[in-house]
Amino acid sequence: MKPTLSTLAEFTNQQVFNFVGKHLEKQGEASINAGKCRYRLNKNGKDLSCAIGCLISNKNYKETFEGKSVISLVGYNYFEKVITDESKIKLLEDLQQLHDYEMNWDNIPKSLKLFAEENNLNYNERKT
Repeated sequence: MKPTLSTLAEFTNQQVFNFVGKHLEKQGEASINAGKCRYRLNKNGKDLSCAIGCLISNKNYKETFEGKSVISLVGYNYFEKVITDESKIKLLEDLQQLHDYEMNWDNIPKSLKLFAEENNLNYNERKT
């Protein structure tokens, strides 16, 4: 089972980071359209999602999420289970910040390694 915003309580922060990191490495580019980050985006026939978008199940995704912060999404109970764990909420905020503003898309492993170090997580570069 993969982590989603509805099932996040069942996963450790490390497991969430591992899943999101693998997603970002595989995708290799930001989910941005016209300078704005998007939870979901189809760009030239390629489906993209941001660090948080990959945690939103197809069943729960709504176009109205776009433009809202992850805090507003988890705060308004859009998902089956409310996220109350402050460390998970902070991790989600930090992952959104990483994708939207801090990721060096030319060196994703370096960005993920730095993020892991700053958040007391472990990072193992994926082999592609």
